[in-house]
Amino acid sequence: MEELKETVEKYCSLPVILLGHSWGAWLVFLFAAKYSDLVNRIILISSGPFEQHYASGIMNARLNRLGAEEKTRVEELMSLLSNAELKDREMLSEFRKLMAMTDHFDLLEDAERVEVNIDAEIYKSVWTEASEMRRSGELLKTGKKIRCPVLAVHGDFDPHPAEGVEIPLSRVLKNFKFRLLERCGHMPWMERHAREEFYKIVEAELEKR
Repeated sequence: MEELKETVEKYCSLPVILLGHSWGAWLVFLFAAKYSDLVNRIILISSGPFEQHYASGIMNARLNRLGAEEKTRVEELMSLLSNAELKDREMLSEFRKLMAMTDHFDLLEDAERVEVNIDAEIYKSVWTEASEMRRSGELLKTGKKIRCPVLAVHGDFDPHPAEGVEIPLSRVLKNFKFRLLERCGHMPWMERHAREEFYKIVEAELEKR
């Protein structure tokens, strides 16, 4: 959050509109709660669920979408990734690619892809802290401090359950909207059937500024 704050204050006209995808959705959610004076509104794209009981079926949903050989490899990688000393970026990258196979409905073949330089140690430390916040209820409770409008956009094929975003947030946020995209996985801007609608929704929200 401190890195994001430095970037926002250095390069942006305040207050900002922040869009966060997946884990990044949690990041902007927490940021808006802590630095409300810097944020005009936030958009949560394909967020992870905000309560632990909604998260229990994510991996099963993913594994059920894989073939037997791929499923076995994912289970092997999951065991290796639990090793606190893991520093093999190639292994983490392989795991990420296998998960990506389960997360999409109908991905555009020519969609622009961004390669991410993965650091396994940072991933483990950040995710350990974030997942504990969800488990303890702190993550959702933090939302009570958010004063700006919040929009969540989610795909109906995303293995992260949409109800795990919509239901909890509707309880704690005063100004909250939820949009579900049909035939859409975890990356709406790369989905053949949902891409156009996704951009319409985001652009309409940005114009409200």
